Amino acid sequence: MLALKILIGINIIIGLAVLISFWKIPASSFRVTSRVLRIFTAFLLFHLIYVFLSKVFFPSGGWVENSAPFGLAYGPFSYLCTRAYIKEEGIRKSDIRFFLPYLLFVLLHLGLMVSGVDHHWPFAELYLRVLYILTGLQFLVYGIWSGILLKGKLKKKEIFYHFFLIAAIAGILIFGILFIQVYLGSGDFWDETRVDLGGIMVYSFVFILLILLLVHVKSVRNTTAGNEIPRDSGLRADPGETVSGIHRVRDNRYAKSGLTDENLDWYESRLESYMMESKPWLRAELTLADLSQEMNIPAHHLTQLLNIRKQVNFNEYLNRYRVEYSCELLKNGGGLDTVEGAGYQSGFNSKTTYYRWFKKIKKMTPFEYQELHRS
Repeated sequence: MLALKILIGINIIIGLAVLISFWKIPASSFRVTSRVLRIFTAFLLFHLIYVFLSKVFFPSGGWVENSAPFGLAYGPFSYLCTRAYIKEEGIRKSDIRFFLPYLLFVLLHLGLMVSGVDHHWPFAELYLRVLYILTGLQFLVYGIWSGILLKGKLKKKEIFYHFFLIAAIAGILIFGILFIQVYLGSGDFWDETRVDLGGIMVYSFVFILLILLLVHVKSVRNTTAGNEIPRDSGLRADPGETVSGIHRVRDNRYAKSGLTDENLDWYESRLESYMMESKPWLRAELTLADLSQEMNIPAHHLTQLLNIRKQVNFNEYLNRYRVEYSCELLKNGGGLDTVEGAGYQSGFNSKTTYYRWFKKIKKMTPFEYQELHRS
């Protein structure tokens, strides 16, 4: 029991470190995934503190600890964290529905504690049986749901590598703590092991999870530190690099930026997924600030990404999507009354802008493109 208390105590310390590190990240640089993980960390820390106090003040029987329905919340949290990573969606008010079983069992748990129900009573046994079956089912359902979201987003080799790494570390931790149990235990080793083995396994995995969260939050903090771009870098756009008064910026402007290639990879994959799935470029009034807010990517990071990875500015990036979309409309008809209609349906707000960008990108007018594909 003492070894398990020490493990939980260490988890609480690491959890506090993770949560404090999350709160030190500037709000302007906070990603959706980090927002969800911060809420998850706070909940996990509350769970750990509850378990630690239960073991200290109610050690006999484990009824106070075992009847708490924390497990019902981890299935929904796993799905919400996965959704935030894949779709850049934070926790919404409607997501409370995922936690309704947890909230219901919280009320039941409080009622049992207040009324002083003994854990040997038939109702208490039924409560525990239903609670743990439902917890297992939720892990299964939300695990499959999360796996569907992740399908095609991660390479199989990466999945197996991380799974093997976590399993190996967990195995080392579990056996290490069992050996400590032998050294510290005063009673029968096998009896204590039988009682504590489940808790040792669970909180060993929690320890690994918290370490991964700590590494993640440290990475986010390092990314946001020192990445403000000087207002006057001494660089000027080349006179020949203009498109309708819009200047491209040389990549060496960002030589001192704190963004790494890994950060840019992360931003780029999110941007491409968002553009393909949400099609924000169809909105003529879309601005850099709008896209930055919708994706929770700082505007100067988004500008840097487009200049370094796409070699275009924001307007050209959007208008390339719009031109390609209008090409599909011109080829397929799309119920167009006029050629200009394809431009308006694609997000352009004027005929002149549409024709200028179309000719720049396709080297022909929209009418010529339509006639070419009709023939």
